[in-house]
Amino acid sequence: GTVVDGADHASTSDCSGGGTTGTAGIGTAGIIQTFSGASYSGNPNSDTHYSNYSQVYDTVGIRWDILRDPSFPVDFDGNWPDFDELPEESFPIVRYNGNLTIWGSSYSGRGVLIVTGQLVMVYNFEWDGIILAGHFYYTSGNSGNYPVVRGMLIGGMNSSNPNSWHLAGQLLYHSCNVYKANKALSYLEVVDGTLFEVNG
Repeated sequence: GTVVDGADHASTSDCSGGGTTGTAGIGTAGIIQTFSGASYSGNPNSDTHYSNYSQVYDTVGIRWDILRDPSFPVDFDGNWPDFDELPEESFPIVRYNGNLTIWGSSYSGRGVLIVTGQLVMVYNFEWDGIILAGHFYYTSGNSGNYPVVRGMLIGGMNSSNPNSWHLAGQLLYHSCNVYKANKALSYLEVVDGTLFEVNG
C-alpha cells in the first residue's frame, strides 16, 4: 500500500515557488521492486537510476560530514521539539545521533530531520519538510495508520544503503515544505583564497 510520488503536491497558494513540475519519485543505484499494490511515480520520470552510490551522493549535493558533525549548530540535538509550542512557520533542524525508530503521531512535525544512523518510521508519523538518514530501513503501518512525508526523504548518507522496505505509507514531494526546510540547512564554509568579514 505504499505510494511514492514525485509530482509536486504544493501549489502557488502554499508558497510563491510552489507548483513546480516535480521530480523523480525514486532516485537509486539499486533495484526497485513493487508488491501488494504499491505505486511510484514522478515528473518527468517515475524513477532515476544511477550507476553507483557516489553518483547518487554527488547528485544530492549535501555535505553529510558537516550536518552530522556535533559542532554544526541545530535547533534540537538529541531531544524532540514540542511543535505545538513553536510558531507555525518554524521549520527547525532536529538531529538524532544514532538509530531512531519513530512510532506514533507524537513525533509528527516539520523542518529538517537528521538521523545519523538507521531510520525506521511506523504508524501515524507525519513530517513536512526534509528527512536525511544515514541508512533508511523501512516504513510500516496498517489500516491507514501509516507514516506520511510531505517533502523529501533521502537515505543512505552513510555511504551505502542496503535494501529499504516501504511496507506502507506515503512519500510525497512537496516543494514548499522542501524550500522552507532547506533555508535552515544553510551554512557558510571557508574556502581557500577568499576573504570574509564577521560583524559582531
